[in-house]
Amino acid sequence: MKKRITLFAGVSVGALAILAALIYLFTRPTDLKTKSEILQSVALSVAVVIGGLWATYRFFIQRLYETALEIDLSMMCSPYVGSKFLVFVDTVLTNRGQTRISARPRKYLNSKPLPSYMDAKEQLHYSLGLQIKRIEEDIHGNTALDWFESKHLDEVQGIPNEINLLNEYDYSTNGAVDLWIEPNETYHCAIPLILPKGHYVAKVAFIGNRGGFEFWSRIFHLHVAEPSSTVSNTQAVS
Repeated sequence: MKKRITLFAGVSVGALAILAALIYLFTRPTDLKTKSEILQSVALSVAVVIGGLWATYRFFIQRLYETALEIDLSMMCSPYVGSKFLVFVDTVLTNRGQTRISARPRKYLNSKPLPSYMDAKEQLHYSLGLQIKRIEEDIHGNTALDWFESKHLDEVQGIPNEINLLNEYDYSTNGAVDLWIEPNETYHCAIPLILPKGHYVAKVAFIGNRGGFEFWSRIFHLHVAEPSSTVSNTQAVS
């Protein structure tokens, strides 16, 4: 609202200044050629002002400077050995904004990698990470399966607490990741897993180059069972 009021005030002041200039022009005893040249200058100035105001409107009011990432996930599974299943998890990233999105570079302290993101509840080490927890089978009654608080979500034995989905991308000597997503581009980052039958909760998080200003995460439900199942979603949660 403040930005709109500021923009309206700027337009009003500019219009009044132009109107005052025109009144002054036509009340002065100048020749026609001089008036024509002045009118051309005024028209050019008006065009420049309008163009600048339109660019400002699109940049601030329509928030073209902000990034928007859509996180999707698909899953396919098939019987493997014994009671295990081969699960193929494909994370899909789509840039829905008008600005390029880059993965946050990896930073080091004394040759040890620092977390890419950290707050009071979690610590993430990768710019694009996948976490998986298994839902307990013996839950009695209704309950909310909060990712951070629920006691009914267990770690999966043999699966890392956080899977780096950017392993196939190159890291430069300064920690930068060779991944950027242009507007309307889509990237797939997949990982095959061996899991037992059951219900799982998966969490995907992406940290952009602008740190806390570019943090997106989304939680998905995975059902590992026969027949082969597919999960697909289309809206990001940030």
